[in-house]
Amino acid sequence: MPGSTSTSSTPPFFGEPTTLATREIYRNNWMVVTESDLEQLAQRELREETGYRAADVHNVGWIDVAPGFVDQTQHVFLMRDITAGEAEQEETEADIRWRWWPVTELKTALRDSQITDAQALAAWTLVEPYLEF
Repeated sequence: MPGSTSTSSTPPFFGEPTTLATREIYRNNWMVVTESDLEQLAQRELREETGYRAADVHNVGWIDVAPGFVDQTQHVFLMRDITAGEAEQEETEADIRWRWWPVTELKTALRDSQITDAQALAAWTLVEPYLEF
């Protein structure tokens, strides 16, 4: 996502819904999930990678990352009532960038192939029906 390095501590207000998107510039490692509570895991990942906390966490579905190649599932969450905090990134997460997107701008970026990651596209199809416009 172009211009995805952000340090804003609060979500901007554009008079329309906004969404937070993260991108891992380069990662070549595996994460083994041992927690049984996926919502708790999602909260931890949000806190570690961005510093934000969400009071409302809703699991909207999952994505099979690469069927036929790996047995890996990515769960997708819609998080609301976001508050700012300090990121707790590990050294291996230093390349993660994030930014707030006005929903109309995000939809344009998706449509114009500025965002081409298959998992991001699939996640958006799961989240969009829950957004109120």
